[in-house]
Amino acid sequence: MAELVRTTKNLNLTMVVASPEGGTAPHAAAVAAQTMVALAHSPPAGLGDFRFAASANIPPGTPFFPAAYHKGPDSLAIGLESASLVGEALVQAGNAAEASIRLRDRLDAALAPVERIAVVIARRERRACLGIDPSPAPGKDRSIGAGRDADRSGRRVAVGAAS
Repeated sequence: MAELVRTTKNLNLTMVVASPEGGTAPHAAAVAAQTMVALAHSPPAGLGDFRFAASANIPPGTPFFPAAYHKGPDSLAIGLESASLVGEALVQAGNAAEASIRLRDRLDAALAPVERIAVVIARRERRACLGIDPSPAPGKDRSIGAGRDADRSGRRVAVGAAS
């Protein structure tokens, strides 16, 4: 698996290490751990780990990429990287309560149009719409660590932490 990630550009892999049907898979967990270690020590700077996931008990239709998979009736689920939205929402928050409100409002504003489009497409294609995963997954060029909160003295302090 590590070799596949290292030698390709657009391939993402997931290994199931536990499922409700099969229980835990200790051998798969060990292989997944070995793969993660190998990818962490591979150029460029361990970024291969962003293209490999070990999943446990993820139900079908969960829109969290790269662990998403399909089983059963046709459906549509959307997974988005929203680290930049988190950073934008937190940058001017005065405290944790305000940050929470700003984050909810920013995600609602950004994701409502996506949800409307997804519902239309799902209906047209006769599929169930399973929702949106707005995880603030970090990327090479984005992180929720950029979100900051000004304390009473006006200094900037980090509210979020980079994953």
